[in-house]
Amino acid sequence: MKIHFRSHFWTGAKTIVAALAIAGFSLEAAAPSVTTVVVSGTKFYNGTMSNIVLENGTLHLGSDTSPTTFNSGYSLFGIYTSGELTARNPFQSLSFNYDGVLLPGSDLVCAVRTQAGGEWSIWTELTASQLGKPIAVNGSATALQYRISFFANSQATSPLIRSVTARLSSSGAPASQPRQTANATHPTYHIYATREGLVGNRTANGHTIVSRDHFVALPSGTVLDCNGCSTYTVTLKNPANGNTVTEKIYDVGPWNTKDNYWHTPRAEFSSLALGLPEAQAAYQNGFNGGHDEFGRTVANPAGIDLADGTFWDSMGMVGNGWIDVTFNMENLPSAVVIVDNSDPGFTASANWATGTSSTDKNGANYRYRSTASVSDAANWNANIAATKTTTAYCWYPQGANRSSTAPYIVYHQGSSSSVSINQQISGGQWVSLGAYTMNAGGNDVKLSCWTTTGFIVVADAIKWAQ
Repeated sequence: MKIHFRSHFWTGAKTIVAALAIAGFSLEAAAPSVTTVVVSGTKFYNGTMSNIVLENGTLHLGSDTSPTTFNSGYSLFGIYTSGELTARNPFQSLSFNYDGVLLPGSDLVCAVRTQAGGEWSIWTELTASQLGKPIAVNGSATALQYRISFFANSQATSPLIRSVTARLSSSGAPASQPRQTANATHPTYHIYATREGLVGNRTANGHTIVSRDHFVALPSGTVLDCNGCSTYTVTLKNPANGNTVTEKIYDVGPWNTKDNYWHTPRAEFSSLALGLPEAQAAYQNGFNGGHDEFGRTVANPAGIDLADGTFWDSMGMVGNGWIDVTFNMENLPSAVVIVDNSDPGFTASANWATGTSSTDKNGANYRYRSTASVSDAANWNANIAATKTTTAYCWYPQGANRSSTAPYIVYHQGSSSSVSINQQISGGQWVSLGAYTMNAGGNDVKLSCWTTTGFIVVADAIKWAQ
């Protein structure tokens, strides 16, 4: 699958300022204070470069014209990733500028991330509105890093980066403590996977693809890892044969470049359910007119690309298909209750048969019933710990014989809300039923069969997340 990078910066011969992070030495942020440090070109030696040259203290593109895995519209591509910058004191916000020149026929895409509690955040890709302005940090961070993707039509038009200015703001708060992740629950979604191929091309992190390579591509640069790193990983399982592997994220794609569908909040397409790729919604349900973020007609529902070795050798796949993807960089909310149809919190009449054949089910089986002009609802009940906003999700195996208007009823604070779900699509993942204020104690979600006849409704699992 090929992708596009989108420009975030101005064109034209001009001096530019962009928000970034820097690396390779220690910055001090007194408590409370704002500390500013200007980094000259000599400090760029602490970073890693792919088709980037550091010459006379200035970063610019090299001469490698190897094709890339994405169609950026430029003949030259290179990426610089800084080393880790540690701060002497914790900081809660940051802003960065660089001094450089962006000529016609060139472009830059930049991102920054911070480390708090011993864990790196996801990358924040910077837009024009964020240039030189404070960026809030999740927690009290103690380190930061940045990367710059360079694009040009020739070396003569390469962007030039001369220096970087870092501003760290400290409130005096202590550093975030290491997070307890041993019992963390990572979200898993049923995603359509395609084989990337493109041996000999360079990925979005500068890696050159070799025969039977092992990595994945996801349609957002927020979890793009550096070449040789494994900060962000996904665990893949092929339901057809049980094969499982954990892989690093080395590329951006397929279809979109800003669709972090596994994360809240989503960078784009915020109306879509968590875990639903935009390409899948466009292909299956005509979302966005059936187009990706660039206006191209989506030809398949792919939300992940697999390198050849991952596709053929690790997963045992011979053609594109559906796999289970666990996003190891994401944790489910701490207050999560899941009730499957086999759990004590589930009840349904004998009219609801038990099924096992669908591979995208939750657990060992599911219940289903023909639609009819009677309620005969299946019911899930969960004990919620606190009175607060709670998002309810449903899980069902999809199929052409399912109802496109499956009537769920979500109960909350003495009231209820009806939500119609198309069970012909988006199966094998958590589909949102909406966010509601729910009282502590028992809460119900029901699935009625009272809708258009000639189909079935499937009752599998419900999740409540606070």
